[in-house]
Amino acid sequence: MGETKLTGETTRTLEIERFDFSTLVGHKIVLFAEQFPGKPLVSKVTVANGKSISIDRSGGDGLIDSLVDNQRVVLKIDYKGEPVSVAAKLRRNELGGCRIYLGEAVTPLLRRRFLRVPVTCPFRFAAIPSARFSETSLARLRWLETETVSLSGGGTMIRFTSLLEPPTYLFANVAWSDLGFPSLVLGQVRNSFAPEAGQWHIGIQFISRELRREHLPLPTIRQMPASVFALDETLQAAIERKLIAHLHGNNPL
Repeated sequence: MGETKLTGETTRTLEIERFDFSTLVGHKIVLFAEQFPGKPLVSKVTVANGKSISIDRSGGDGLIDSLVDNQRVVLKIDYKGEPVSVAAKLRRNELGGCRIYLGEAVTPLLRRRFLRVPVTCPFRFAAIPSARFSETSLARLRWLETETVSLSGGGTMIRFTSLLEPPTYLFANVAWSDLGFPSLVLGQVRNSFAPEAGQWHIGIQFISRELRREHLPLPTIRQMPASVFALDETLQAAIERKLIAHLHGNNPL
């Protein structure tokens, strides 16, 4: 079975058969149950077998162990770095275990404005303490080097040897000058997953000028270099066009 790709412009329902949920063992899920309307219950997958999974009954601050048998639930899952939801039914066995039988459809929750193109290029970044950032912080940042897995005007997926937790903010440099990225952009970690032991793929959203106030307080924005917010929606769209042309061989860059 080919790898399921969830990126793209359109959110749609996908067939459950396209997913291999055995990769979720040991990973976090969020469960919404009829019994506790509107309350997210966090647990971990302990067993996955076909269209059913078992979860850690000690999760959800103890509420999962109090879930009654045969009720409808909705799961929110990070599958290969992308959030999806699945309608399901929870069953309790004679030993009190929680087995969840998944429905026939999976719904991607992330609708991208920009299509990520599979390209590899050098990428430098430095995590920033956004709540405490000041002009003097810039000189003390620890810069790290890696490479992209995919790239768009709106974000990137990078390879890295350690986990970066959402919602970490970072300064970044995309070392592909012909694309037109500013020398310094602001990004936020949105998701992470491990395709293999010792290797992480980190999904990063680039914060455009138009979105800066949705992410940072004004005093923090004023302390940051003005060049960080040179990336606006017009420039993002221009970068997108160059990447797509490169993908189709119309622009070697």
